[in-house]
Amino acid sequence: MAREMYLIAVILTMLGVAGIHGQWGSICSDIVFGFQTSCRISDDIKDDMKDFLETLVRFLDRIGAPDSNNKRSTQIGLFAYDSASRKAFGFGDAVTQNDVINAIKDFEYGAEDCEMVTSKAIDMAREDFFETGKQDSRGPNVLFLLTDGQTQLKYINETKASISRLRAKNNTYVFILQLPWKSDTTGFGDMIDEIGILADEDNIFPYSEEMSALNALARTVYDRFEMLSDNMMCPETEMIPSICDQDPSLDILIILEHSSKRIPINATFVRNAMRNLVVNGFPNVGEIEHCVKFALLTYNKKVTTEMLFNDTASSTLAGTLAAIDSASMMLRRKKSRIDLALEYANNVVFTPAWGDRPFAHNLVVLVTHGVTMEGKRWVNTIRAAKALKERSGMEAVEIFLLVLPGTRPMKLEDQQETWGAISSEPMDTHFKGFYDVKELPGFINELAHKICNSTGYK
Repeated sequence: MAREMYLIAVILTMLGVAGIHGQWGSICSDIVFGFQTSCRISDDIKDDMKDFLETLVRFLDRIGAPDSNNKRSTQIGLFAYDSASRKAFGFGDAVTQNDVINAIKDFEYGAEDCEMVTSKAIDMAREDFFETGKQDSRGPNVLFLLTDGQTQLKYINETKASISRLRAKNNTYVFILQLPWKSDTTGFGDMIDEIGILADEDNIFPYSEEMSALNALARTVYDRFEMLSDNMMCPETEMIPSICDQDPSLDILIILEHSSKRIPINATFVRNAMRNLVVNGFPNVGEIEHCVKFALLTYNKKVTTEMLFNDTASSTLAGTLAAIDSASMMLRRKKSRIDLALEYANNVVFTPAWGDRPFAHNLVVLVTHGVTMEGKRWVNTIRAAKALKERSGMEAVEIFLLVLPGTRPMKLEDQQETWGAISSEPMDTHFKGFYDVKELPGFINELAHKICNSTGYK
């Protein structure tokens, strides 16, 4: 019983369930459990896993299927895997809490093989669960593997390729509960630990019968989940009015860096901050005058168009938030070409052909990571920023610049000197440098007020 409670406490804390802390709302995510059934895992531990899954599901109070309004809730799926992967039930198979519980009770964990091919498990999660059209339309994807994390050396490259494809999906998280081997399991040849390949270190939790570290581990897991909670929680249903004194007419372009110069965890804070800028600052999204429209670019070595002002998604609050949720934030290239992003903003985004409205004020919110660019590219960056800022009349563009700490930290005064040439004037209202990314969420309300003041709506 102690071991069962340990497992339940760990996972419920990670998912933010009210039974542990009670201050978060309901979970709205697509959660898939991958259950390793190979003979390397004892039947006693497999029984514990079934009991754990049944108990966990009772805490998830928003399990359901998509409705006509695409209201978000939680979907649960389960598959077994060893040398092959076998779906136990999918998102459309168990659409209520009782359905899921009964499906787990009926789940048979018998091993078909003692080998384990993790790549097939990852591919099943991606292809059969996270890429199933309407059945995967409500938010973050969570793959939770119950595994010993060991594979034969001959399979490791396949695992790397599969996890890379999964990580390419935006807003997808992988968690691991690492299980012990059976003590009498031998004869698998060259084995290698693949845990570090599958999930971030902070998302890996060991199965243990030792109870002494429970409180410390639960707190650690909770702190980790707190960073992800805005993405995984159900959205608020109440519309929050604009903070401006009058409904503004604004065309706001958000530009986000996703080069490898960014600290990985910053992506979560940035995504949530941009969501909050929309929902809490300018929720009156629409086509007509006195409404706000958003466009979205991401960049590293090249610029990726996530949403333009004439895209259908830009005309609704739900569409705008979906574009932010699905924006590419993977760390791909070392190079950080701000110059290309600003040139694209000037030549494409803020033009009538791509939805720029003649009656709306034009703004850029540029989020970067404080790494200078030397030589010609830096000159090009200053030139591109100047071209935007020299536009006049209703074609004028203001640039608000947010500089987060990157992999090569810069002193705040160095940030101001280096990046001040990009932001609009006055610098004290259009530039903000951060020592810690955790300061970003608290600044978003201030940023919204500064946008209102600068554009004359407050």
